Amino acid sequence: MDLDSVLRNLSQKREMFHSEADFQFAIAEEIKNKYPKSNVRLEKLHIPVKLSRSFLTKLSSLFHLQKNLQRA
Repeated sequence: MDLDSVLRNLSQKREMFHSEADFQFAIAEEIKNKYPKSNVRLEKLHIPVKLSRSFLTKLSSLFHLQKNLQRA
């Protein structure tokens, strides 16, 4: 498998990725397109519901705080 070629092709299609997971999905898709017989698997990240709700609540609060500070 020529990963240099895979990465070159991917860099021509996309200059930036939103996250590591976005990059992982894109490279897996590129490998699958170039090598259809390859066995590509992605691991799914499991975040407990309580943790993710807490994180989203804090993130939302920070976003609103920043938004209000920009108005002042």
